[in-house]
Amino acid sequence: MPSLLIAQLPMYDWPEVHEANDRLWQIVASECKNRSISAPEDLNRSVETLQAWRSPNLFLSQTCGLPLVTRLRHQVTVLGSFSYATGDQEGNYHSVIIAQQDCPDTLNQFNNKILAINGYDSYSGYLAMKVLMTARQMPNAFFKTILVTGSHRESIHAVADGKADLAAIDCVSWHLATNFERVSNTLKIIATAPTRPGLPLITAPHASQARVSMLRDALKCGTKRLDNQSRKILGITSFVTKNENDYGVIHDDLKSTVSYSLSAVN
Repeated sequence: MPSLLIAQLPMYDWPEVHEANDRLWQIVASECKNRSISAPEDLNRSVETLQAWRSPNLFLSQTCGLPLVTRLRHQVTVLGSFSYATGDQEGNYHSVIIAQQDCPDTLNQFNNKILAINGYDSYSGYLAMKVLMTARQMPNAFFKTILVTGSHRESIHAVADGKADLAAIDCVSWHLATNFERVSNTLKIIATAPTRPGLPLITAPHASQARVSMLRDALKCGTKRLDNQSRKILGITSFVTKNENDYGVIHDDLKSTVSYSLSAVN
């Protein structure tokens, strides 16, 4: 009988890396079982992510820092984050601002241009850009309009196809794009947003401290056991323990940029 518990690793689960993510989960699940924790045998790719995050059956998932401090605030338990080769060993990451190769090299040359974002609920694709723009004291409503694409991968295509002039892409998604998207060769990085805590791995809010500790140990040992091929594909280097308070900087970013608009149209 299939487990009712839900395990997902949805945020960077491109079709090309399904097998690597499955191998990672099989190892983590075995580490859970070694600690007498009954874990789902397989990753669940059928349940919508927000539904999974809010489900009482949530065993483990990965969310974004912005939903964590808004819709999911105090409603899940943060376990930590993976560290990635494109980020740092403390489990932090950043966004890169991309444009076509033949476009200007500096952000201030993109006034009145079209910005692609994956969604307004994304830190790396949306709020990170607001943080970068305010840090550089760029004018309010700097861009002509915003194109919402639905994913980082679609934002990359929108820039490559000329539907948008630039986009903020988190560094892990950009790593995947350089491996699996030929159009990335037509694009370049023109700026980098400030570093922030990486995407949080979460479990249900009712998890006991003992269970949380064992899940963290399973993730730490599981990432150490990951085979080199899967590690290279996913870019994962380790698991770093974090708690909800570590993401307070994202809540601060949200408050500090509330009056700044990227575009007057959107």
